[in-house]
Amino acid sequence: MMTRVIFLFIIFVFALPTLLALVDILKNKFISQRKVLWLLVVLLCYGMGALLYFAFGLKDKLPKETTKVNS
Repeated sequence: MMTRVIFLFIIFVFALPTLLALVDILKNKFISQRKVLWLLVVLLCYGMGALLYFAFGLKDKLPKETTKVNS
């Protein structure tokens, strides 16, 4: 029973950063084809790929465009 709880906890600890990284990658635009590269890294290197993305991939995002409201 305890091993099952530990196993589920470990899965959750790695799943949360992976899901957050995937959402962030899909919501943003990236330099050239870096979006595909980061998606592959995060999906293929479960857990560690998300940590790599948050450490090195955030700088590859293009700045968000701000829209000016004329009033």
